[in-house]
Amino acid sequence: PALRGSPTRFGAIEEPAGGMADIALDKDGQPITASWLASSLGLDATTGETLTYIPAEESTVRGPHSATVRLDLSGCRDAPRSVFLKRVVPADLSQRSPDKWLRDAASYRSEINFS
Repeated sequence: PALRGSPTRFGAIEEPAGGMADIALDKDGQPITASWLASSLGLDATTGETLTYIPAEESTVRGPHSATVRLDLSGCRDAPRSVFLKRVVPADLSQRSPDKWLRDAASYRSEINFS
């Protein structure tokens, strides 16, 4: 079960009543950690040790291709105030032709590289 209550540091995410624990998961299906998030943001390990995050329930969007949630960050001056986390699980998507998989993969790749 997901944790409820205070912001999360280093472990399972805090899950407000909206049920977002299935979005903020790593590639192995485990809740993301603050240290993973800090690394993904390019923060060094010692700076990332103070990072905490809370999923913003009102920001959750579930679509046919993905689910997103805004993570409000605190405790680390080098981190942005918030980030959006987008989760795409190919096994959860509807069947499609190989050409459409290639198109969708290219689209996801473009989103990742957008800055």
